[in-house]
Amino acid sequence: MDFFYNWVRNIILFSLLASIALELIPSDSYKTYIQLFVGFLTVFLVIEPIIDILGSKKNISLETMRQFISVDTKQMENDGEELEEREKERRKELYESQIGQQIRELLEAENYKVHSQKVEIGLEKEDLGKINKVEIVVKNREQDSRESEKIETSTVGNFHIDLEQDEEEKVKKIIKDFYQLDDSHIDVRVQE
Repeated sequence: MDFFYNWVRNIILFSLLASIALELIPSDSYKTYIQLFVGFLTVFLVIEPIIDILGSKKNISLETMRQFISVDTKQMENDGEELEEREKERRKELYESQIGQQIRELLEAENYKVHSQKVEIGLEKEDLGKINKVEIVVKNREQDSRESEKIETSTVGNFHIDLEQDEEEKVKKIIKDFYQLDDSHIDVRVQE
């Protein structure tokens, strides 16, 4: 009976310590591997008395168990780095998408229709989260009919091209002022 009591006590203590250790691990990327390792040790603790009873404990050495339980640490590190890189890329895409949506709403409030947009942000320490490039294609500003008639009657020679360039500058200024960017980071094209 004492043997059974010690066996159950060891399993409970090990499970309790393993649970505490798993809660203290800061990164989720290694939890899967550690849970696997803890599972192997738990299985070993459970079958140890059976091995003792059968008398075949001599056949299972500590070195054999180490080889059975060993986890390739290099593979764990590579998997962890790969997961971190994917997570970093996912966060970057989400941030770029949110900035793109914010630009769309900002320009639509000024009566521009956004045709397409692309936002690039930096990931390096010195420019983390900084907007590196904004490429945007907008359609001409939605104007009321009186204003558009006045523009149509005033169109002579290259005036229409100047009007598009003026619209590009207005869109650039809106984005530039809101995000405090240089003109070199903003590329705007106006479509009719």
